[in-house]
Amino acid sequence: MLNIFDVSHSLQWLAWYVKSMIVLFIISLIITIFWTVIPMGPVKNKPILCYTDWSVFLFYLLVCSHSFICFGFLVSSFCARSNWCSIIAILLFIGSSLPYFVTNKDSAGTLLNILCSICVVSAMNMVMDRIAVWERAYLGLQWSNMFNTSWLGDSISVGAILLIMLLSSLISILICLYMERVRPGEFGTPQPWNFPCTKHFWCPSKYMRRILSPPGLFTVRPNDEERPSSVPSSSKFIDANAEGKTSGCTNQKSQQKLWQTTGGCWPYIRFV
Repeated sequence: MLNIFDVSHSLQWLAWYVKSMIVLFIISLIITIFWTVIPMGPVKNKPILCYTDWSVFLFYLLVCSHSFICFGFLVSSFCARSNWCSIIAILLFIGSSLPYFVTNKDSAGTLLNILCSICVVSAMNMVMDRIAVWERAYLGLQWSNMFNTSWLGDSISVGAILLIMLLSSLISILICLYMERVRPGEFGTPQPWNFPCTKHFWCPSKYMRRILSPPGLFTVRPNDEERPSSVPSSSKFIDANAEGKTSGCTNQKSQQKLWQTTGGCWPYIRFV
């Protein structure tokens, strides 16, 4: 429906992102309060994450929410039907948790940890493991130790995992916007596969001015500097004998046919 009203795809995705992010922000804030503020953990009068900074944990949940939304956008850009999109998204979410259970966190190298961090669910589990290690050390996850490894022999930190999640979500958004241009659906105009390499993609204003403004007419929305002070009367787009005439187009054949069918009685309809 929004494509019919010529709403850009970027604005549509932005609206969906803001709507989803507001809901997930509220959920993340509630989880942060229950886990880091309210005393409800196994230790008496202490929360579950009693040493972790609440702002760091909230930032972690917001990064996860952002990654979930971008991953959902990526899946929806490849699916035409919402039913299939939901099924495929659930299966991919389950599949993204498999690298965490398959790999051994003690012997995994840097490259393997980076590949596991690309998967959203695996990255969440990896961060929670490292938060638990910091909690057992009576330090908790803080802004100061975010880019420090959690145990001896670990090859990746919590900060590195979050940065990989943000980078992979950015790539997902770019792929989603590309697929939306190439496969816009029923009410859109598909772009060629190499449209990011064309001139009108990087300079759309100049391209639209050249297309919509033929020689002899004003440019699209001209300003005072671009508008000429006078137009030559010899222009082929200007009628020299236009005085006393009504602007617009008149269909003479439709008027004649209507006059004949009404028996010479002219109705109050004018085709102009």
